[in-house]
Amino acid sequence: MKRIYYTTGRRLGYRSFSRVEGADVIELKRMLHTLGYWRPSLTSFPDAPPNANSPKMQELRKQNPAAADKAMAEARQASASYTRDYAVYDEEAIAAVDKFRADRKLNYQGNPPGLVDQRFVDALKAAYLEKRKSGR
Repeated sequence: MKRIYYTTGRRLGYRSFSRVEGADVIELKRMLHTLGYWRPSLTSFPDAPPNANSPKMQELRKQNPAAADKAMAEARQASASYTRDYAVYDEEAIAAVDKFRADRKLNYQGNPPGLVDQRFVDALKAAYLEKRKSGR
């Protein structure tokens, strides 16, 4: 009885969850942006900041360690900012996913908000590729 209560009681621990972030979220947002669903006011989707451990930075570290430390700190800050804005599956992305699902009639009874399932991915890729073809 206790196990059943804990799995259905909707108390902390009855399910596992985590913060979703990463390159796949960036790809999702990039595709939704191209289709006009996510931040259509952006003129173009920004690229990730350059790698802080590039050969240029390694050379700078040899020549001027103080300047290299400052540049590394700035690169880390830019990377953290980019991750926060573009690599995290946030409410804005969930709303864009839901709008795309509604427009493509991919909503089914019981779907949670922001569901990215295989049907969604297939429809998004097809729409994205079609948009890219017609944009050329």
